[in-house]
Amino acid sequence: MSRSNPLMRMLTAAVAMLAVPAFAGERLDGIAATVNGHAIMQSEVQEELAYECLMGQQACGSAGAAQRQAALDHLINQQLIGQQMQEKHFPRQATSSLSLRDVRAQLISANPREIAWRQVLERYGLTEDIIAQRLAFEADTLRFTDSRFRPAVRISSEAIQRYYREQFVPRLKTAAPPDLPAVEAQIREVLIQQAITEQVNAWLEVLRQHSRIEVR
Repeated sequence: MSRSNPLMRMLTAAVAMLAVPAFAGERLDGIAATVNGHAIMQSEVQEELAYECLMGQQACGSAGAAQRQAALDHLINQQLIGQQMQEKHFPRQATSSLSLRDVRAQLISANPREIAWRQVLERYGLTEDIIAQRLAFEADTLRFTDSRFRPAVRISSEAIQRYYREQFVPRLKTAAPPDLPAVEAQIREVLIQQAITEQVNAWLEVLRQHSRIEVR
């Protein structure tokens, strides 16, 4: 999945270096798409784009049609996964205040004051509740897809050895890489995550083919 870790991409510049407001004063109405009868509003696409820009250290003022389409595609995938979680009665977790604190600390690391945090939210047209809800949904998505696909993943010893030889060792700058047994569990988990991501992407394609999706 394109965003399997919501804390991977954080802002590192000071608030003073941030871009102009992503969508200052802009509010869009109307339906952008429907997924099995559920409407995705234009304002949700705007919000998703602002969130992705915030987490990806990007300015959204010049976001074009391609970026908006990518945001809409992500919302469609979210809706499909959410419908699957509801159908399977998957237990949802409450908003994680710890994750929100982590995000906040990294977004304003250069100026960790309350006013700096408020300026970040204002510039991107977001609120703490919006960010916390999205972090919680992303965490739920990871738990759901992991529980669904991990049990079927099988990683062979040959695959681990090949990854160690062809990818792990060449990436190291040290002259003496650790022996395979010392990093075998780490490599196994990397390969498991790669396999899960591939299966999730294929699963989403099937869901799209069997769903009623209308883009306005």
